[in-house]
Amino acid sequence: MRLNLVTVLTRLVVGLLFPAVVGCVPGIGQPIESLPWSNASVPSRATAATSPDEADADLPVVADADELEFRDRIVRNSLDELRSIASEPLVLQAVQRANDSGWQTQQQIDQTDIRWRKTTGVEDALVQKYLMNSCADFLRRAQLTNPNYLELFVMDNKGCVVAESDKTSDYWQGDEEKWTECFNDGQGRVYVGEVEYDQSSRSYVVQISVPILDKHRSTIGAMTVSISSGGRN
Repeated sequence: MRLNLVTVLTRLVVGLLFPAVVGCVPGIGQPIESLPWSNASVPSRATAATSPDEADADLPVVADADELEFRDRIVRNSLDELRSIASEPLVLQAVQRANDSGWQTQQQIDQTDIRWRKTTGVEDALVQKYLMNSCADFLRRAQLTNPNYLELFVMDNKGCVVAESDKTSDYWQGDEEKWTECFNDGQGRVYVGEVEYDQSSRSYVVQISVPILDKHRSTIGAMTVSISSGGRN
């Protein structure tokens, strides 16, 4: 793909002035007004681009005002509800059971993840285990009450899926920011992903991850929810 000089220089300047900003709420109880993206441009994923120029993986794609407004609004409006979902007894019990089992080494987790990614559809017994359980049923009920929740999934203290409303592409999320930044070495914090544009739903989408806390307020896992701005017919 060929870009004109003005486009290249403009993107280089933007990249220098506005480096990537991760959307982390520093801690539970921190005022929403202090969210780090409130007064900054936030790069979107190149894969979320809507034009050939934007699809250049070597150059940042700067989120426009609508994307930033959507991201800020979704965080402000959703955090309380997401924390409430993550604190439900069904969720806590499922995560605690997974943590207590401790049956998988990292090598076993990697092998399970490879097998998971080779599955097609949702009929495989491995996938069914995490789609069809009481916690997953609860997540789907939460999804039904809010159609803009495209998916919800819960992870244990190793980043492995415990329950999900829809099949995820990976079983192990432990190497992804949605888990590493949210679990935060057991300290727990809200993590907000990058704004993406989903062509299938014709809407902006952002993932918000919230820590799962036990009765002692210790972080035992994490929950990620993909939230859409609402599609256009």
